[in-house]
Amino acid sequence: MDRAFTPPAGFVPLIGLHTGITTEEIRLEPADQVAATVGAFVTAVRAGSAPRTDTLRQAVLPDAVRRRSA
Repeated sequence: MDRAFTPPAGFVPLIGLHTGITTEEIRLEPADQVAATVGAFVTAVRAGSAPRTDTLRQAVLPDAVRRRSA
């Protein structure tokens, strides 16, 4: 997959699915990752629900990397 992380909002992702000797190209719909993240946060706050476990791990990871590299 090309540009899997932080693509521009209108970017059309293209996945190359390689199976043996053939390659299938799959085009996905553009998705604004930042808007989706903010929207999920707003929805969770309004519902009063806790963030998903993987969301918490993603928030902690950069800090852990920073501390180990210092």
